[in-house]
Amino acid sequence: MAFTEFNRQELVLQFWSQLQKFLDVRRHAALDAGLDMAGYELLLAVKAFPKGANPNISTIGKYLMLQHRVTARVVKRLARQGLLRTQRGHDDRRCLALRLTPGGQRLLDRIARKSIAKLATDGPPLAASLRRLRPRAQSLRRGRSWRHRLANRG
Repeated sequence: MAFTEFNRQELVLQFWSQLQKFLDVRRHAALDAGLDMAGYELLLAVKAFPKGANPNISTIGKYLMLQHRVTARVVKRLARQGLLRTQRGHDDRRCLALRLTPGGQRLLDRIARKSIAKLATDGPPLAASLRRLRPRAQSLRRGRSWRHRLANRG
């Protein structure tokens, strides 16, 4: 079957739809725990930050592609909820190091359990749609469009 623009868009839509279903479970779990997605993603980014590195508002904001003021507002809200702890830097007092509290860790663990359970059922179709997209993406990266492949069929 010739690979057309319609096929490509359909594959992207299938992958996007399946990914959204998986992410929706995380959204609902975060909302059930009293978090919005920005709060959940910020907690997750702090937890996932490399060992030895000191995540702060600036680095986490860049990682999440959020403006500094938005990141600061989310950090303040999470600290008020007791999910995140901030600590002034020793060298630069303007810098706030971010750490999860035990409550923040428990909340992330609870959301992760729901995500993993959902991934057990939604993972295979998600992975299959990604596998179907991958060869197309690789050929496009190499500059070979579907027209090129079609023209060079033997």
